[in-house]
Amino acid sequence: MQDLLEYGKPQRLDVSHGALGPVVRRAVAACTALAESSGVWIREELADDLPPIPMDQSRIQQVFQNLIDNAIQHSPRGKSVTITANRSGSGRNEMIEISFSDQGTGFREEDLPRLFEPFFTRRRGGTGLGLSIVHRILEQHDGDIVARNGANGGAMITVRLPLVRESAAEPARV
Repeated sequence: MQDLLEYGKPQRLDVSHGALGPVVRRAVAACTALAESSGVWIREELADDLPPIPMDQSRIQQVFQNLIDNAIQHSPRGKSVTITANRSGSGRNEMIEISFSDQGTGFREEDLPRLFEPFFTRRRGGTGLGLSIVHRILEQHDGDIVARNGANGGAMITVRLPLVRESAAEPARV
């Protein structure tokens, strides 16, 4: 029900420049109990040279928590979820790429184009809104998200956030 309320309500962003590492660590901390009860490890591999980026830290933490939770839920006991963050691109196209990988069965190929559609889910009891909300938040940050299957199996979702926002003159968007 919370996802439905969240999806239907316009959100204003409270954007400021901030470091991504602490946001990732808060998201991991919020997911630790689920990981422990599922017998799944969470590994962080964040580059040392990540600059501050313009973001609404609480909304980006929400994105990361959702993606980590999903990865944990699809990981077999004894396996790990890996979070990596690196710089990519150059100039006005410079981004930070944050990837969330699990060692589960991966995505069905036919589902990949629909993963971010509202109400699409394969999980019993799921609302199908979590990834739609994630997608919307990232669009508000001039970022994007891509889902694919990992080369060695499992799922990988990559979030890209710009170092410079196109809508920088507009500090908060609905």
